[in-house]
Amino acid sequence: TGAYWTDAWTLVGSCTSGARAADGATINDQLISNAPNPFISSTEIEVNVEQAGEVSVMIYDKAGQLVGTVVQGYLNAGKHDFIFDATNLKADLYLVKYSSASGVATQKMIKVQ
Repeated sequence: TGAYWTDAWTLVGSCTSGARAADGATINDQLISNAPNPFISSTEIEVNVEQAGEVSVMIYDKAGQLVGTVVQGYLNAGKHDFIFDATNLKADLYLVKYSSASGVATQKMIKVQ
């Protein structure tokens, strides 16, 4: 959040490099994923909370406008699954932004039809 684009996002690595973790997996794959992708009306978003604490999972359109909140609050460590209902959104590209004390990750997702 903030008045400028640079305040809205946290750099986790180059878009072209895949921001690799030590074990070779990408940071995004460790923290957040969604399936199916692309999707028609809803998609399942899985987050891996590395340590219990405050977590937010927000959905943004490609212009950076907040269009949905999946979860915002305290979660225990572990994997959590959420169904994101996108029936009210138009077919387009969206970004899922995961934020917690252990990191920030984004995931692209595409709604079709």
